[in-house]
Formats: sequence, C-alpha cells, structure tokens
Amino acid sequence: MKISFRLSILIMLAALILSCTLSTRAFAQAAQFRGHAEVTTVLSQRLSPAGTPLALLPYVAKEPGLLNLLGAWTQFGGIHVFSNGLPNAVNMLLWYSTLYGVAKDVGARCNQPAGLALNTHFTRVLMAICAWPADSAKSEETMLAFWLGVMGYSAPEEEYQAWRTFFLTSSYKDKSGEEAVSAMTLAILMNPFLLLQN
Repeated sequence: MKISFRLSILIMLAALILSCTLSTRAFAQAAQFRGHAEVTTVLSQRLSPAGTPLALLPYVAKEPGLLNLLGAWTQFGGIHVFSNGLPNAVNMLLWYSTLYGVAKDVGARCNQPAGLALNTHFTRVLMAICAWPADSAKSEETMLAFWLGVMGYSAPEEEYQAWRTFFLTSSYKDKSGEEAVSAMTLAILMNPFLLLQN
C-alpha cells in the first residue's frame, strides 16, 4: 500500500502532537515552537534577498490574528509572555498549511523564475535541484546544498540522511522537479529541528 507524502506528513504531525500531549510539563516547555517571528527571520535569512523578509501572512489566510496562533510574544502590562508555542492540533494545522504554501511557491520557481523572491545563492542551489529527476539533482552535493540552504545547521546529519533516503527511494524519485522540490521543501520546513525551540 502506497502512502502519499501529504498523508505521511499528517501522520508525523499527529505523532508529534500525541508525544507532546503525553509529555511532562518540563519536556513540553522545551518542545515549544519558535514562533512565527523567529521562523520568518530564519527563513528570510536563508531564502530571501537581503532586506526582503519572507512574509508568512499571505500563507495564513490573510488574517493577521492567525499568525499569533503560530506562537508569538505578547505583552500584558509590563510582562512579555510567549503564547501558543506548545504544539496542538490548531497550530500544527496552521503551520502545515502555511509552510505548504511556502513550499509550493519554492517548487514553482523551478518553472516560473518570476515567482517567490529568493536570494542569489539559494536560487542557484534551487535551480540545481530543479533538474530532478536527473542524476545531477540527486547527487550528494546538490541535495546537501539544498538541505543546508533551507535547514541550515539546525538538525543533525541523521535528519539529512533520512530526508535524502526518503526522496531517493520513494515515489518522488521519478516526479517532476517542481513536485519533488515542493515536497522536499515541505519536509524540511516541517522538521521539528527547524520549527521547535532548542
């Protein structure tokens, strides 16, 4: 039985939610989301041209209040509190739908150079992997450059190896560049090492 990539992501999200729900309070404190502002900053530094932040708002149903459900610092009186950082069903769904849109736009750049604004370095890396399913796009060098372009050094090497193995052995090994790159990007963006606080 073949399981689609989207279904496998949803299963992983459900497992993450369940593990966070069953965890102790101390673990839950350590497993909070970074929040939309920090994720926006990280992705802007890695993907966007200098001085052009990657705005998540267009991907969150154009409702500014929903961004706060992705984790945000709020102020009550003189106290600053990080709220909505603990993974739950609502913010997991919002993160998924938001990052799915970002991933689709990154993948679309394979065929539409005038799409999402990307920095020069990441554009070169992206164009190399957009040649998928060509052997050059599946090379260690190309896949590692793409992984580091999105993930940076936020995750251990085992995460990269698992990601690479999945895309080289699953049904994505023969997909078009746009489709494979969108799925690869979403897999990296949904990785807990990118989304959760250290």
